[in-house]
Amino acid sequence: MLLNDLAEQSGPKGAYGVERNTEVVSVEQSAHYVIVTLRHEDGAQEVVHARYLIAADGASSFVRKTLGLEFDGATYADPLFVADVDMTWPLDRDKFYAQVPRQGMLTFFPMRGDGYSDRQYRFIGRIPASWEDKEELTGDDIQSLLDDHSVVDAKINRTGWVSKYRIHRRMTKQFRVGRIFLVGDAAHIHSPAGGQGMNTGIQDAWNLAWKVALVVKGQADEKLLESYEPERMPVAKAVLNGSDKGFSFIGSPNSVFHLLRSALLPRLTDIASRENVGKGIFKFLSQTWIGYRKSPAVDGDKNAKKVRPGDRAPFAHFNSGESIFSLLRGVDHHLLLFVENSGDSEVERARAKSLLTTYAFKTHVYVIDPAERSLRGVYGVVTPTAFFIRPDGHIAWRGEINRHNLASYLDRFYTRRKRCRGAGSGYTADFSRGRRLGFRA
Repeated sequence: MLLNDLAEQSGPKGAYGVERNTEVVSVEQSAHYVIVTLRHEDGAQEVVHARYLIAADGASSFVRKTLGLEFDGATYADPLFVADVDMTWPLDRDKFYAQVPRQGMLTFFPMRGDGYSDRQYRFIGRIPASWEDKEELTGDDIQSLLDDHSVVDAKINRTGWVSKYRIHRRMTKQFRVGRIFLVGDAAHIHSPAGGQGMNTGIQDAWNLAWKVALVVKGQADEKLLESYEPERMPVAKAVLNGSDKGFSFIGSPNSVFHLLRSALLPRLTDIASRENVGKGIFKFLSQTWIGYRKSPAVDGDKNAKKVRPGDRAPFAHFNSGESIFSLLRGVDHHLLLFVENSGDSEVERARAKSLLTTYAFKTHVYVIDPAERSLRGVYGVVTPTAFFIRPDGHIAWRGEINRHNLASYLDRFYTRRKRCRGAGSGYTADFSRGRRLGFRA
């Protein structure tokens, strides 16, 4: 779907295009370029020179193999199946269901959208040992599994498709080699426990994309790209380890694990339904817990009691009920200035303008009034404080409102306008939350 959207937005002469049925046949790199040879559907080959290559070519990544990077890890012993079925049973369709028989967890996801009936489910489970030699599974096989293990009566009316597969836990030791970066499954794969795979891959891509865009436009120094691997590799390791433990507990046919699941999961479900616990689970599954405090690309007050550089800018409301996230949108940077007195707004606005107009990238600036006590509390603000927030929503710098300290940080990673080779420099400020003022040279 995303590729279709990109293709439609770009058009045949767009700034970017989606080339289908095109294969990468070789990858080389020099000190200044990556050289990629493509083979098109008609067999014709094309050589492309690019400043950087982002390899998002999946678990069997050709680029990763070309670089000679090992994909360390293992394959889980137990094979799984996935089936799309039209199924009748007495349970509501507004929930995801999991059953934990001894042979391993069975999961049921209601499917919605065009082409799906109101009885359509995606059914995932462990393949019994007696099935492992079967080349193909049928609807009758799936029905027999339900008959033997389901805790409710379930009848499969029709089977769309059934597939067998194995899952892996693997990660490469490098996410970057020279001008080539690995993202998503090309860099790490893990079990589906917790549903973290897609989120992790998307966040890899977003973490890297805005940095590469600024560097290519001449708006940031290449030093900024050095933060990708140290920021994303610890996250991938944590997700891999967590999903591995979760899958081993939930999916194992071992009798001890079965007894533990039977005893613990009902209690854990009750606990998870409590509001404060549910918020914690949401934070984990949505990956809003991720922070980059040890990143080489964040700085400032690293000893703040709350909300330090590298943290994700926290969710909070203004007195009006408006969310702070309604301001922190888009692909630009943002600067939040928590002033001590309302009368300081004009002074700080002028200082911010005089500094940020000298840089090549765009920043939106918001002065936060002292009356916004709830917002100040969430952000841990006691004295006048500035937060410089990256396009991916993480705090790059926190410190006292002092343009010299902020400039010292910016000069390490970002480009002043006089040195900018790209276009599109600008500055946008918003000091009233309801009115946006534009300043462009």
